[in-house]
Amino acid sequence: MIDIGILGGESDVAGEIIRILINHPDVELKWIVSEKLADSKVSDFHAGMIGEIDSVFVNEYDLDDVDCVFLCANDVAADKLAEREELKVIDVVGALGGRATLGERMVIPGIAELYRKPMVRGGSVVALTSPATQAALLPLLPLAKNGLLNAPVKITIRSKTDSSADMALINSSLRLLQPDFSQPININISAENATSRVLIATAEIATDIDEEKAAELFEDFFGDHNFVFLSKRMPAVHDVINTNKCIFNINTSNGILTMTLAFDEVIKGHAGSAVHAMNLLFGLHERVGLALKAFI
Repeated sequence: MIDIGILGGESDVAGEIIRILINHPDVELKWIVSEKLADSKVSDFHAGMIGEIDSVFVNEYDLDDVDCVFLCANDVAADKLAEREELKVIDVVGALGGRATLGERMVIPGIAELYRKPMVRGGSVVALTSPATQAALLPLLPLAKNGLLNAPVKITIRSKTDSSADMALINSSLRLLQPDFSQPININISAENATSRVLIATAEIATDIDEEKAAELFEDFFGDHNFVFLSKRMPAVHDVINTNKCIFNINTSNGILTMTLAFDEVIKGHAGSAVHAMNLLFGLHERVGLALKAFI
């Protein structure tokens, strides 16, 4: 069993991680830290967990008791985490402050669709990106792999959160696949017409490839990943909400390739991606504990 600790247990994203982990077959929750809620029951604070978990919040913890810690609060003593080199660390909320390393260990960006190999090949520290960064990067990965990002990109993101996109990470990630990439990416993030929890994004680029070829590239890139799917119809809220799925639709018209995606910002954007990263760090199958049912 993997012994887990959670720092910042009162946060909404921590609640979602707890909901996933209490049903994960390879995990035991050793402690959930919240100074302001210490000694109160987790199920009294996080709705819907009555009868699912008997744990109480604590305000003291020992890193030696766990194999992996989820950082769900910003007030974390990173140096203390760095001292225990064998500890797996998953930064869910930017608690590491954008560090490139934790001690001697590389901090891996938490986009498994691109950074899966370093996670499974000895990685131990993962820092999640924002949902907007995921939404901007995912549709461009198949094109970058095939050297096809040769025109400006326009991305429109509808989101209820204040998420912003990490342009430095987006550009450096794309250059891993297409070293000569230098095109501008214009990202507009708006809450107008956004749906609670579900982020919907549209990326547009001028290209000579047709819809069939674009679909082939997407299937080739994401075919061995477990949470990104191509759909012939536009993704809807009920397709992805409460799941770790990202669903795409692509089409071409007048030389413009349009890629529309949707995912649950709380799950795929944060909690689900965190558990996904944990699975990879410990050599588990990606889907373990994450076969979640969409709301219908």
